Amino acid sequence: MTYPIAIDNNRAIWSGFGNHYWPALYFVDARGRIAVAVLINRTELAEGHAQHFGEPVSPNVVHGAILTVVAEDGQRSPSTIIDTGRRPEIHAVKWVGDKVAVGGRVFTENRADGTGWDGLVAVADPYLRTLRPIQLLDIDRGDVVLDFAPAPGGQLLAVGSTGYIQNPAGASISEEAAPMAALLDADGKFVRRISMVSGPRHNQVRSVTAWNGGRWLAAGMHDGPGTHSGDGNLALIKADGFVRDFRADQ
Repeated sequence: MTYPIAIDNNRAIWSGFGNHYWPALYFVDARGRIAVAVLINRTELAEGHAQHFGEPVSPNVVHGAILTVVAEDGQRSPSTIIDTGRRPEIHAVKWVGDKVAVGGRVFTENRADGTGWDGLVAVADPYLRTLRPIQLLDIDRGDVVLDFAPAPGGQLLAVGSTGYIQNPAGASISEEAAPMAALLDADGKFVRRISMVSGPRHNQVRSVTAWNGGRWLAAGMHDGPGTHSGDGNLALIKADGFVRDFRADQ
């Protein structure tokens, strides 16, 4: 039996069989097209996809994502396979014209200080089932991409968190993380970092959108907790939300 649970309107679905779960993110554009990215973290998902849809997936794809788009009339296109080669997390999927940007992070190296994650950017042309070279963002220790927005000239704006430190042998995260915004080229390759106002403790930019002719609106949190912030003081389990405008040329 499969158990799908919708988390919100355009973000995440968790589906699973038994104790195995595969998070899926989806985004619907203004035309009504849907893009769905499903995390591959076990071979069973790739095997099940190939069996159900008749679309073979290489048995060598153990880590990555399956990207599928559905047209406004409900017609599904064949899926595009994103092979990250290393353990990923998928946190963002966004239409960029007729292409789809998929973002998150990849566990590139098991480092003792917990900074072994790099931001993940994959830009696909789902109608041709082609994928531009996967890009890793290594801005400041651990990095994660949480959202995208199209930028002028075919570029991309990526937002998320940097200095994101996690227990290399577990899931605990620290209080130390700064907001991240970066300008990328059309392939998702890093161009430059954009200055963002940072608050205390854990910072994340969760979403971004164009606003008011050349400016952008970013939303997220400042002063967020780490996993063990409340171990000695429950009052430290708190966060301040924000919505702030900024310019991409900062």
